[in-house]
Amino acid sequence: MLRWAHRTLQKFSTGQFIRAPTIPYNGGFPFVGTSLAIGAAGGAPKLHEYVDCRHKELGPIFRENMGAVTAVFVSDPSLIRKVFLVEGKFPKHFVPKAWSLYNELHNCKRGLFFMEGEEWYKFRRVMNKYFLSPESITNLKELHEDLVGHLIQRWKRFDGEEVEDLEYEFYRHSISFVLGSLIGNSYWNKLLEYDPYVDELARKFQLVFETSSKLNVLPSVKLVQRLGLPVWKTFESAVGASLDASRNVVRKAFDDLSQNGLLYKLASENIPEDITSALVSDLLIAAGDTTAFTSQWAVYLLGRNRSVQEAVRRDKSLIRGVVRETLRLFPSAAFIARVLPNAETIDGYDLQKEELVLLSLYTAGRDERVYPSADQFLPDRWTKEGTARYKGVLDVNSYLPFAMGARSCIGARLANAQLNMTIAQLLENYDLDAMEETDMVLRLVPVPSKPVRLKIRSREK
Repeated sequence: MLRWAHRTLQKFSTGQFIRAPTIPYNGGFPFVGTSLAIGAAGGAPKLHEYVDCRHKELGPIFRENMGAVTAVFVSDPSLIRKVFLVEGKFPKHFVPKAWSLYNELHNCKRGLFFMEGEEWYKFRRVMNKYFLSPESITNLKELHEDLVGHLIQRWKRFDGEEVEDLEYEFYRHSISFVLGSLIGNSYWNKLLEYDPYVDELARKFQLVFETSSKLNVLPSVKLVQRLGLPVWKTFESAVGASLDASRNVVRKAFDDLSQNGLLYKLASENIPEDITSALVSDLLIAAGDTTAFTSQWAVYLLGRNRSVQEAVRRDKSLIRGVVRETLRLFPSAAFIARVLPNAETIDGYDLQKEELVLLSLYTAGRDERVYPSADQFLPDRWTKEGTARYKGVLDVNSYLPFAMGARSCIGARLANAQLNMTIAQLLENYDLDAMEETDMVLRLVPVPSKPVRLKIRSREK
């Protein structure tokens, strides 16, 4: 009651009570909402483009009934940040239905991504101390450099040719990078021992991603499960196998820890081993689904822009711009979801309690008002002019690839370290040639519509 009275008084005192803006609403047809229009536009794989068109038509905020769910879409940088400010102490986000159903059916304990409320808050605070600590990541720098060097050596067999199964190569590299960060320096001395584990995890995680992506576009995962359709059975088997493989490698890791390993630090917190295993297993899975695809997009963009490759080799400070441009054009999440714990008024717009708000990062990253020549890959736009603003970014608030607030990406520092080091070393050692153009589609995360074909040539004289 007090919150309502405060908002009402605030509106009245500012004149908003009379002229409060209304969120544009697209209700579609009874029962099915706009699901038919979304389907005609390409369905779930092209939802980012459909929503982008809606933003161009309706503005930076609109509400849409998509049939199965009604959501508010937000693309304005200022509004996006204000949504994060009202997400509450225990931010609620969206979990794919297939994953939630699997956990429910198998009574499966999972990591931070699946936790809510006090439980999430408790373990998130512990992990923040180490995974978001600059010192913790710096202490792993030598190991990280060795692991990137291992990728460079591994790719020598592709010299002058197309990299075979690029997606798998980056899955493998991302998993090894995170696993090494968990174990610490001793991982390098036991790299050959862990190689079979990394191979197994990469293959299994790929299958989980592929099958969950197929389920994600179906109207009723529950019905698919009850009917025992092959797509559910394949997904169920893949998740079970991947979790078993993750637990196996984590059990081995506990015997090989170094003091600079993040798992060693977590173990010092007296967290039950089954919880620790769940926390780090999901980190390994997330590495494949996010950083591996971002790496693909980065080499694709560089491989289609030879002049940018040369510019970055001349000026190594542009590496950071390459990473930022990649995440701007192809964010690891096209939408970030939040469920509001309370009714809120943001810039005069009324949002309901328990409203699903989807932050449109794809649209925000391609807004010409913020990024001139927004569709072009221009790493130097992130060069600072003096100490003030970026050269080609008019509102830095629009760049939120890892979200913000209490539920921002726990692996952001690791991901940035991996991406920056990997891109720098690939450019130093190889000329990159992306042989074909590809498009972006959504399969849980933004992925290439067809495999990226990358040809590399050694730069050794």
